[in-house]
Amino acid sequence: MKKALWLTAAFSLAFTTGVFADDGLKQVTAYLRPDFQLIVDGKPTALKDPPLSYENDSYLPVRELGTLLGAGIEWQEGTKSIVVTSKSNQASGSGGGVSSPPEPVGTSGGSVVPSAPSTITIDKSKIPDTILLGTMVRYKVTYMGKTYPVLATQYRGSLFLLANDLQPMGMGLADVKLTQDKITKDMYISIDQMKLVWGSVQPKMELLDEPVVVGETNPDKLKYLKSLFSYNYVSGGKVATLTVQHIKALTKPDEYEFLCEYSNHQFIGYQIRLLRNSDGTWTYSTTGTLNLDNNAIDDNY
Repeated sequence: MKKALWLTAAFSLAFTTGVFADDGLKQVTAYLRPDFQLIVDGKPTALKDPPLSYENDSYLPVRELGTLLGAGIEWQEGTKSIVVTSKSNQASGSGGGVSSPPEPVGTSGGSVVPSAPSTITIDKSKIPDTILLGTMVRYKVTYMGKTYPVLATQYRGSLFLLANDLQPMGMGLADVKLTQDKITKDMYISIDQMKLVWGSVQPKMELLDEPVVVGETNPDKLKYLKSLFSYNYVSGGKVATLTVQHIKALTKPDEYEFLCEYSNHQFIGYQIRLLRNSDGTWTYSTTGTLNLDNNAIDDNY
């Protein structure tokens, strides 16, 4: 039987958003086919994720296919839509300008893939000079084959990424407008600007269900650091939560800075030093607290 090869856009791992038990989806049995070869414009092309074979049809990962063909791909969680912007439409500027920022996916491990209309410039006058930390979002960003943890926050419907977390990606950020958070005084970059910086090589962004840790790679230290300060407590007769959002290694060995959030949307920061016990385990001592302005005023917040 002649096998039908359909260039069908299908959800790949890049668009896994959890288990949709109540969405009427049907579970099927498909097969990964790493032996299938993709040829684009007469040239053999390797895929990061192999095609799927199901009932004599072949399904290609839409994110990779879009990148290969120069199309912009965006996942819109609110309507569960894959938005494809063809190369010709990107060049002509159709579609109404820069697309809206990616929405956080409702389950850990979900992902968003921003589109990249490379010929459109953003009006920096519309980017705020300051923001106030809103809903915190922790991402695992895969870019150019490497993975980076990045802290983000939503502010008035827009997504902002912590600038220091983006620096290790090696991109030129000299031309972007930095926005300062009023509480921590840290600098953030809007997702609209980052889409343009990333250009044709857009990252895969997946939600993290653990703190963002930057500057530390030792597995034992990472495990211990992630176990600190996250706990439930009783406040006013109700159970409240303290969540670690961000951990940053400082210049001195074994010293770190923690940004934690109370469930009432107040923030607290700690500076700690790790100490090695005689049995090889770790403990810590607190060396200070961060000077955070939880009373920052923001109209229409």
